[in-house]
Amino acid sequence: MEPLATQSLWRYASPCMSAPPNRSDSGAVPTLTHREIEVLQRIANGEKTKGIAAALGLSAKTVEFHKTKLYSKIGADGAVAAVRWAVRAGYVSRTRPRD
Repeated sequence: MEPLATQSLWRYASPCMSAPPNRSDSGAVPTLTHREIEVLQRIANGEKTKGIAAALGLSAKTVEFHKTKLYSKIGADGAVAAVRWAVRAGYVSRTRPRD
C-alpha cells in the first residue's frame, strides 16, 4: 500500500479503536491460525496480496484464501475493518507505521 493510503487507513481506523473486538456467539474472541495472524499483521502494515505472498512464500491465491477465512472469522468486510479489529484485539500495535 502506498504511504498516503496507509495514512488514510490509520486515520479512518483510529476513531473506532475503543470498541471491543468481534466475538462469536459464545462470547469468545475468534481463534486465528498462525498464518492468519501473519497475514493480518502484513495487511495492517499496508502490504498487498502479492507482497504478502512473496514474503511468506505462498501463492497470491493462498493469501486470498487466508484473508477470506480471516475476514469471516472476525466479521470484517475488508482490510480497514480487519485492521480495526486487529488493533482492538491486540494483534497489531496502535502506533502508526512510518512513511
